[in-house]
Amino acid sequence: MIGKIQNYTDLVLFKDAIKVARDLYRLTEGFPEEEGASIVEQMRRSNHSVCLKIAEAWVVRGRPAAFVECLSDAKKETGESQAWIDVAGKCGYIKEDKCRSLDSAYEKISSQIFRMIEESGKCSSADNFF
Repeated sequence: MIGKIQNYTDLVLFKDAIKVARDLYRLTEGFPEEEGASIVEQMRRSNHSVCLKIAEAWVVRGRPAAFVECLSDAKKETGESQAWIDVAGKCGYIKEDKCRSLDSAYEKISSQIFRMIEESGKCSSADNFF
C-alpha cells in the first residue's frame, strides 16, 4: 500500500510530470539558438505549467471548485505541450521516436488528471482522494 500523501511531490502524477519536464528541458538545450525566444521558451513554459498547476491543485484541494479548475488548467497545458512537441518534431528538432515517447507520456499525465477531476466529486474531501 502507498503511504499517505504528505505533499504534492508525493503524487505519482506530479512525479510523472516533473520527469517529462526534466526530459523536455534537456532536449530543448540542443535546439538551435535562434529558437530560444520562440519554441524553446513556449515549450518550457507550458511544460512547467503542468507541474505548477498540479502543485497549485494540491494547495487548494480543500476547495473542490478551485481544485478542479487547477487540474483543468494543468490538462490544458498538457495539450499545449503536446502541440509544441509536434511543432518541434515537424521542424526537425526532435526525432520522431522521441516525439512519440513524449506524446505518450503527456497522454498518461492527461489521463491521470482527467481521472482526478472525474473522481474528485466522489470523495467527501480531496484529502480522501489522495
